[in-house]
Amino acid sequence: METINLIESAEMYGWQTLSDLDLFTVVTGSRESGEAMLRYFEQGECSVDGLMNLNIGGMGRATAMKIKALYTLFSRSREVRAERLKTSLELFNYIKPHLQNLTQEEFWVVLLDTQNRPIRKFCHTRGASNFTFVDVKLIMKEALETKKCTAILVAHNHPGCTCKPSEEDKKITKGLLEACSLMGFFLLDHIIVAGDNYYSFCDNGMLDGIKKSGISICKL
Repeated sequence: METINLIESAEMYGWQTLSDLDLFTVVTGSRESGEAMLRYFEQGECSVDGLMNLNIGGMGRATAMKIKALYTLFSRSREVRAERLKTSLELFNYIKPHLQNLTQEEFWVVLLDTQNRPIRKFCHTRGASNFTFVDVKLIMKEALETKKCTAILVAHNHPGCTCKPSEEDKKITKGLLEACSLMGFFLLDHIIVAGDNYYSFCDNGMLDGIKKSGISICKL
């Protein structure tokens, strides 16, 4: 019944209104299986054996192979569009498919190399309609464990369709900035996505405004 309701909602309001979890629920047929597949894909890997190990009901090897093929095609198209991120607009276009039209806040992280090329992106956390918890230490851990990572981009959405950063947004950015400085990474930007609009901390000079003495900023 839940899957049918999601499909009806997608047909009425557009498939882009469904969250990643909703889409995986449609694919797998249940919320529980959708959550399992979402967690797996957020690891940035996809293999036939990996999909089979999820033990999702109704998923045989043939279905896993089809999902793997679609994942590969999707990954190729995304890689072509994001060989190198040079401006906040390019960052926005890269991350907005994950953050537009959501009813809850999500906080995403993009790890980049010295040429501003994305190495990995992942959803760090999901929250309520106006708040999501951010653990700076976990983000730093992911960056340290990712080979060739030298810079970090973070982004989150405002379901209320206003891009204005809150005091909490500023506090989170300040914490990330200080942590990046201590761990040897560059914080390139923090983007707030609200529908078709976005706010860039870097473009608006907010990174300069909150930095402390000795903290480095890498401008796009």
